[in-house]
Amino acid sequence: MEVIILATISAAIIGLNATIIRKGIHRKPFSLNSIISSFVAGIILWLFVFIVKSPMPSKEAIPFFIVAGILAPGFASILNFESVKRIRATLTSSLLATIPLFGTILAIIFLGERINSMIALGTLSIVLGVFLLSRFRPKKHVKLRDFSFALGGAMLIATSTIFSKAGLNISNLPYSGIAIAISAGVITHFIIITVLKKWNTISTNFHDAKFFIISGTFISIALLFLFTALSIGNVVVVVPLTHTQPLFALFFAWLLLRKHEPLTKHIILGAVTIVIGSFLVSMGA
Repeated sequence: MEVIILATISAAIIGLNATIIRKGIHRKPFSLNSIISSFVAGIILWLFVFIVKSPMPSKEAIPFFIVAGILAPGFASILNFESVKRIRATLTSSLLATIPLFGTILAIIFLGERINSMIALGTLSIVLGVFLLSRFRPKKHVKLRDFSFALGGAMLIATSTIFSKAGLNISNLPYSGIAIAISAGVITHFIIITVLKKWNTISTNFHDAKFFIISGTFISIALLFLFTALSIGNVVVVVPLTHTQPLFALFFAWLLLRKHEPLTKHIILGAVTIVIGSFLVSMGA
């Protein structure tokens, strides 16, 4: 029960965060502003590690957390920010719910976790939901190739979760583990922005950056719940529950972004189908 509560709280915060990102992107439409969110999250997480006096992971576990952070938030958050800009928060969050599909497959292959008929049925439901979102997308505003950003982000996040769980299996210290991972993500962002010479696209005043700062705060809280859940539960249970976020994203988008986030019956149907699949996966785990 504790794992379910922690993962669901994380899902609700991630769903709200998608709406916050959308508001930030609307003001400053550059996906590399994700470094602001990651940097703020890193500061908060390290402060939390200091306050609770969490010890550092073993030297064997640290590389796993570093790789996890390079993948997500490193590359994944940039893809997700770009996705929110191109196809809106609701569609992005719904497509990110494919993470249980990728995560379950990777957990079976690399962590030796098991699959049964319920997990298989849930996975098919997730695929169907993605098809509905892709097939009935708003034709005037969204191109099919734009979906690749969210799906690429989903794959990276799923892979990052596997590395995080592997690190936790070696050294079960979720707080310091996620702090190391987020730091690796920030460094990755710094390198990417420097190589691309895109520092001029980063928000430099509070008016433009405030939503990214708020996003970083929510990210840090969501990650604390997520890593705590991962430290006591299996990937095939935690990941599907965490990525019921589309329902929360739909609710918050309807509540806060009515003018910018029209909800069609096909978006809602696709999101609900994906979430049903996520629940089936968790029930079968």
